[in-house]
Amino acid sequence: MSQDITLSSPRPLPAAPDDLWYQGTALGMPQANQPQPLKKIHRLLRGRYILALVLATIGGITGAIIGFNSQIPVYLSEGLIQVDPFVPTSATADKGLPHYSQFVRGQAIVIRSQRVLEEAVKHEEWKRAGGKGAGPEAVASFGSKLSAENIRDTSLIRVTFQHTDPQRAKAGVDAAIGAYMQLQQELNSEHNAERLQEAQKRRDEKSREYFQAQQNIRVLADKYNTDDLSPIHTSMLQRVSELQQQLTRISFVREQMESVAPKEGEAGVEVETMLAVTDLAKVDQQVGDLYRAQMKQVAELNEMLMTQSRNHPRVKLQEERLTQTTAALDAAVTEARQRIFDVQPSLSGGGPIVIDQQTIRQAALQERQIRYELATLQGEANAMGKIRQEIARLKDQMDQSKEMIDQFDRQLESLTWQMAVRGNIKVRGKGTTPIAPHVDKRSRMAFAGFVGGAGIPIALLLLIGLLDSRYRYSDDAGGTNMSGLTLLGILPNLPDRLSDPGQASIAAHCVHQIRTMLQINSTEDRRAFTVTSASSGDGKTSLTLALGLSFAASGSRTLLIDADLVGAGLTARLNMTGPEGILEAINNRDLLSYTRTTDIADLSILPVGMAQLHHAGIFSPAAVKRLLNEAKKHFEIILIDTGPILGSIEATPVAASCDGVILTVARGQQRPLVEKALDHLRSIGARIAGVVFNRAQARDFEQSISGISLRSASRSSAPRNGNGKGHNRDSAGQYGPVARAVASSVKVPDDNEKN
Repeated sequence: MSQDITLSSPRPLPAAPDDLWYQGTALGMPQANQPQPLKKIHRLLRGRYILALVLATIGGITGAIIGFNSQIPVYLSEGLIQVDPFVPTSATADKGLPHYSQFVRGQAIVIRSQRVLEEAVKHEEWKRAGGKGAGPEAVASFGSKLSAENIRDTSLIRVTFQHTDPQRAKAGVDAAIGAYMQLQQELNSEHNAERLQEAQKRRDEKSREYFQAQQNIRVLADKYNTDDLSPIHTSMLQRVSELQQQLTRISFVREQMESVAPKEGEAGVEVETMLAVTDLAKVDQQVGDLYRAQMKQVAELNEMLMTQSRNHPRVKLQEERLTQTTAALDAAVTEARQRIFDVQPSLSGGGPIVIDQQTIRQAALQERQIRYELATLQGEANAMGKIRQEIARLKDQMDQSKEMIDQFDRQLESLTWQMAVRGNIKVRGKGTTPIAPHVDKRSRMAFAGFVGGAGIPIALLLLIGLLDSRYRYSDDAGGTNMSGLTLLGILPNLPDRLSDPGQASIAAHCVHQIRTMLQINSTEDRRAFTVTSASSGDGKTSLTLALGLSFAASGSRTLLIDADLVGAGLTARLNMTGPEGILEAINNRDLLSYTRTTDIADLSILPVGMAQLHHAGIFSPAAVKRLLNEAKKHFEIILIDTGPILGSIEATPVAASCDGVILTVARGQQRPLVEKALDHLRSIGARIAGVVFNRAQARDFEQSISGISLRSASRSSAPRNGNGKGHNRDSAGQYGPVARAVASSVKVPDDNEKN
């Protein structure tokens, strides 16, 4: 340890109503606040800042280089094409182009057309610049880089081409303009004249078809003085339908009369005696509906009478319905008979019809007349239907011809106009040679690569920090990970052969500070402390001995109890081995007989004696409490060294019976193991006095106290005793570095003081 180590400033114990040590942890009420994000990041990167800085710098530079090189600057070349708005004529003034703005915008679209692109990739300008290929992929790639647009309110079309090579950008503009101008020349060639002639020829053909169809319609419609035969034909078809109905009725009447007519010389039969209901139901819908309804109601009434009497309300209601239906049917039958025989007034002669042979002959004559009229009218209707269909076909033909004529007119106008306009399209500027890039994303990608490259190693180190569950610094043991427990103090990482007086003085000062915190918060009935750890090797025995020396140096009668049945560290370090110890003190209920004094004033020890692991069963809470109550009668401070709380049987009853438990956490200890130890202590109701962080590094001391304390500790680094000499007993060599540092600062009384 170097001389620049400063002393630890222990965190204050939070106040509680009854127990300053307990802090509510046994009741499951942790008081720690959640860590802030920056503090969390600081904890994960702590101790790795230099590595993080180096890796972030290397990663950032690498990412910036990769990001910079991943982007290639894009250059933009520009060319201009002008379209004059006037066409020279033989007249005094030039003629303005119709739809000029639409034409100019259309030419911008033509420049990007598939035909121009296919010719552009074959152009000499593009090939000389290194452009290769003429397939679909090459054409698509060329088209994605080419742009053409009309400059607003001008006669100019701007053609641009983007490429990572400035020479190819210029060649792309020149190739596109060259291919477009070549297309304009082709449109003005003899081929266009042939197209114009062919379009005119086809237009004339369609015109002749149109007028011929129109003439045919006039011929067909001349008979009716109109080409719209729909009303006439519809009326004729309606008359045919009426005659068909009359023919059906007169045929029915004649057949009925023939079935009941008397022979020659016999009296005639009146019409009311013929035409039964069943016959009328076949030719008259109303009679048929009422007849079927009557039959249904009769069937329902008969079914009711099978189970109910005739006086039943439902039966009477059904009979009323049947009576009404029968009356309606009789009326309908009478009306139907009158309607059938009154259709032809000549049969009735204005009075009742009497059926005889003369009447039958009159009915047959009327039937023949209706048949003749019907056949004639049907023939005319069929002929008119064919004429109507032909007129409709000719009108459709006229519409199609008119549409084609309009289409050819537009094509002729376009070809004529284009041939007149092509001479007005001129190149006003070829492709420019770009100097500065048009689009350059290298700086942004370099910055993004730097951020990403620097962030990856930092993220990895944060991940390593998350995966690293060890306690690396003192504030880890006093922060949120310890559920609000108090950090009593920290102890430096001392070499086994402690030769630096400054290190020894600082270590002693740390132990005295821990002892001071315990004295401040101890009361008359809380003087027994157990020093334990989550696992072996955390320095609990050294801390117990060092605290014992510190308490004794402060004038407190101190008893060290070695309850570590496996390690027996206190007994060995103080050279107090013997056949008797804690086992006999518990069994015989006699403490002082087995307590042994040390060469340090006010410091005694109850050694482990011959107790071993299989004697752990005698350490019941009641036995430990009896031992402690006896010890409190003779000593002011009792410090008990036990085995690890998770691995020793005797540690559990001792920790549960003491006034406070001091948990030792060494740097590098695993958090889950310490948290498990704390959970175990809480589960047995142990009062946790605080945590001591052992083997701390120099950085744990840097922000703990001012430089004044450091100088004070340095001035006190020379060993002293009552004559100005430090404690230098032979036995101190076995204490361990921390206890040896405290022992070197303890004032040993001389012989006169002892007397």
